[in-house]
Amino acid sequence: MKQQVFADRAYDTKAIRALLDEQEAISVIPSKKNRGEFQAYDRVVCRERQLVECFFNKVKNY
Repeated sequence: MKQQVFADRAYDTKAIRALLDEQEAISVIPSKKNRGEFQAYDRVVCRERQLVECFFNKVKNY
């Protein structure tokens, strides 16, 4: 089974995506708005990652 790498839009670069391809990992990184070509990603998994991230942010602030 391939590993998945979750990241924010800030990590949407050709170099990072090439490194992940070399490592045979699946990138779950939304494309930047100014990117010429749109890169497909799993929206459901990305949304779940964001919910977990928001939860930990709320716990930290509490």
